Amino acid sequence: RIAVAGDSAGSNFAAAVALRAREDDARLPDAVVMLGAFADFQFERWSSFLALAPRGIVYDMAFAGFIRGAYVGTTAWAPPWVSPIEGDLTGYPLTVVVAGTQDPIVDSARAFAQRIRDAGGATVDYFPDGMPHVFYFFREESVAYDVVAKALAEAFGS
Repeated sequence: RIAVAGDSAGSNFAAAVALRAREDDARLPDAVVMLGAFADFQFERWSSFLALAPRGIVYDMAFAGFIRGAYVGTTAWAPPWVSPIEGDLTGYPLTVVVAGTQDPIVDSARAFAQRIRDAGGATVDYFPDGMPHVFYFFREESVAYDVVAKALAEAFGS
């Protein structure tokens, strides 16, 4: 049983691993866990980013630019290794998608989950109201970990 998981930018890497595994004819993970689900470096095309990033809750537009520069550099933002939302999601593993509704990337997280389902895959989504990026690190907000644990237990038959 293999699951790949990541938090924030790490969730982007986790999402790309499944795409890369298929490209390389390697074994796909059985599940992908995306906390602070980050599926698209094309931030500005999402209403949630345009509305929430200027307010600077956890990160702001300037930090989003830093993230692009630090992680992507001069690479185009649309290829699936950078923006997994642009990949062929046919046969994509079960994916747990977690993002708060006050996270600027919540719209892209929801869209990624929907694209997986549209391609015939399964997702377990958790989008709690009023929560910012990385809300699951708050002591009071452990529900996200319960969602992940339950999804993985069901996926792995334990």
